[in-house]
Formats: sequence, C-alpha cells, structure tokens
Amino acid sequence: MMADAWILLIAPDFLSTPATQSEPTLRGWDAVTWTAIGTVGATIVALGVAVIGAFWNSIKSWLRKPRLVPLADRVFVHSELVSIDGEAFWQLRLPIKNKAWRRAATNVEVFLSDIKETTGSELFSQPTYLPIRLQWSHAGGLVCERIASGVYRLLDLGKVRPGTEPVSVTFDTEIPRVNQDLVLPDGCYILRIIVAADGVTKRYRLRLRLKEKILGPNLADCVDLERLRLINLKSW
Repeated sequence: MMADAWILLIAPDFLSTPATQSEPTLRGWDAVTWTAIGTVGATIVALGVAVIGAFWNSIKSWLRKPRLVPLADRVFVHSELVSIDGEAFWQLRLPIKNKAWRRAATNVEVFLSDIKETTGSELFSQPTYLPIRLQWSHAGGLVCERIASGVYRLLDLGKVRPGTEPVSVTFDTEIPRVNQDLVLPDGCYILRIIVAADGVTKRYRLRLRLKEKILGPNLADCVDLERLRLINLKSW
C-alpha cells in the first residue's frame, strides 16, 4: 500500500507537458525576428533622413555647383576675320559654357597653364612664366563676372594671321609683351588650361595642330588650324 502511494507521489515528476511549437512565418523567421528587423530598419531610415536634413543645404550646393566646360568643337563657329588698324587676322574664340541646371558661375577666369609640343620640333621652347590669364571677348577683361546656367561666354583664345608662311598662332593674354613673344609655329601642341570661378576649378587639355600651309580667305577652308580636340583631365 505504501509502495503504491509512493509511486503515485513521484510519478508526476516524470510526466512532462508537451512543448508548444511556434509555427514558422515568412522565410522561416518568427514574428519576434521580423519585429527586430523592422525596428532596426526604421532606425536606420530615421537616421538617414536626419543626416540628409542636416546636410541638405550642403548637398544641394554641391549638386548645383557650376560646371564650366570649354566647347572646343565650336571654335570655328564663333571665330571671324577681323581687321584692326589695317591688320587682318583670324580671331579665335573659345566658348566657355556653364552646364544646365547649375547655379550661375561668378568671377570666371581662364588660365593658359602649360604648352607641350608633341612632334619633337626644336622651333618652340616651353615658356617659364605660365600660367597666365586669357582675355574674354566682347567687354574684354580678364574676369567674366557671371555665366548663367546653360549659357556660354566667348573667350579670346588667340589669333591666326592669314597670308603668312609658315602659319603661327599667338595668344590673347593679360601681358601685351607675352602676346608678341608667345608664338606657336607649325606643329602639334597640347594646351592645358584652367577654368576657375568662385568655389570651382576645372582643368582641361586642348590639342592644337598647325600645318605648313597659307590660310585661305574663308575660315571654313582653314586646314592649317584643325578643330581643337578636347580631352577632359580629372587631375594633373
């Protein structure tokens, strides 16, 4: 009798209630896991929105900063035969454009930074006084006060005098003496220029090729000064 009672007393210790198994949800993750993931995701989104809001003005200013580009393929379109004091020459004008959807560029300057002769000729020696600023067309001067978004202004790149042999190019710089001394004879050259404005500076390369042939009366027939080919340099 006692043995039966003892067995009845200890038997419940060996009996276990079957465990309730949670049913899997999407991708095998339960609701608790998905809740944790959602909380972390919401926190990240909130932090991202806060960071963007705090730096939005800086981000917007960076996205809309001026982007000034020389339109080398438009040189012949804007150049013309000019006569001053009985001297005729082709005035080469290089458009400098501020790309669309950018804020206006102010106080724009263009520097002739370097000239490299690539054909191995000994007729040209590298000047030591570069960089030097180039003149703007129309109102003239070394600084263009403003170039609006999507608009270009013309830069007086240099001059080619017709009827001269061999053909040569001179530049329109800020120093008159340099305009007389800095002469490129026939050959192939890489011109490096710097386009600088308030808060932005860009560097470019222009390839200039000159052939030994007298210029014709029409700029469209000019085979001496081939189209300037623009190569964008990320850095020097």
